[in-house]
Amino acid sequence: MGKMKETTRVFAIYKVIALAISLVFMQQYSKEAVFITGSALAFLCIFIIMYALDLKCNGWKRESLKGKWLGKVNLFLILLLEGVLLGLGIEEWQPIFIVLGIELISYLTEEHYFYGLSVAGFIVMLGIYPGSINLVLINILVLITLLITINDSKKLSFYKILNSDQREQLIHLEEQIKDNERLIKTIKYSAVLEERNRLSARLHDKIGHSISSSIIMLEAAMLQMKKDQEKALISMQKATAHLREGVDDIRKALREERPIRSDLGSNDIQLLLDEANAKHELHTMYRTEGNLEQVNLELWQCIKENVGELLTNVLKHSKASAFTVEIKVMTAMVKVSYYDNGVCKGKLIKGLGLEAVEERTIKCNGKCFFEMNEMGFKVINIFLIS
Repeated sequence: MGKMKETTRVFAIYKVIALAISLVFMQQYSKEAVFITGSALAFLCIFIIMYALDLKCNGWKRESLKGKWLGKVNLFLILLLEGVLLGLGIEEWQPIFIVLGIELISYLTEEHYFYGLSVAGFIVMLGIYPGSINLVLINILVLITLLITINDSKKLSFYKILNSDQREQLIHLEEQIKDNERLIKTIKYSAVLEERNRLSARLHDKIGHSISSSIIMLEAAMLQMKKDQEKALISMQKATAHLREGVDDIRKALREERPIRSDLGSNDIQLLLDEANAKHELHTMYRTEGNLEQVNLELWQCIKENVGELLTNVLKHSKASAFTVEIKVMTAMVKVSYYDNGVCKGKLIKGLGLEAVEERTIKCNGKCFFEMNEMGFKVINIFLIS
């Protein structure tokens, strides 16, 4: 089983803890202070060397040990310490023996065998060297906490790697979004150029031809004016007819090219809702009913500004997840409803945003109503139309 940096730190910390526990038990066995101090310093030095080697070789996996001499040295030190502890008398050194044994198992076994072999080895050790009841309880506590900490450290490493991968994916997605935005701008600009080219071609082919022929007829009439006034008059009449046709063609072209008023206003509102949906993950809906051509430009502008104001209010205050705009055109009036599913508490207090919506509606000869209930917040505009 490969050892990651987090697991390496866990073993280093538990070695020091196990050493401290062993030193406490050595005092109970009336060991000499010089022996205790020397043992502590010796073990600490070896633990520091092992920790440095572990970080250096980055916890080589079992199959990599043969080719990595640092891993071999670390494995040799673990085996050497286990042998030394057996020679010194394992009773008071059991906590260190357990931690080193689990570290040895982590080097030599696969991950799915690690926990089972660790518990089995601990049981075998207790069967051979039972020790006092206090020592057994402490050893059990060391084993359980060490295995839990190792498991948590592995989860932490996994989530760190996962977080790093997700961060890279997020950066990649942000770059894709920027590329898509640039592509959309390019497509929009290309569409504008194409539309300009089409309109200029139409004006050139139809209207330009009529005007050019009319100019030629007028020039001919000027030349014929002194010689034959009757022919000159006929040429002028033809030129006038051509010019009249040209003016009619211009009016027809402009009428056909001009966007429908209702489509223009409706698209502006849909654009505001789509932007809120894309940027703020706010689910938006837009519904219309009736003949939208009866709505004049002033009303469309009022509705558009009200939508923008109420969207800002929703995003800042209501904590809503959905926002809907409904426009219903009837025989003599237009009803516009804006509502969300946000949290409504207490009495309605009109802020600057709601006051602006109300003032804007009144300026367009409309009325504004506000409703609050458990379903959310609702604003209704009523406009009279002739």
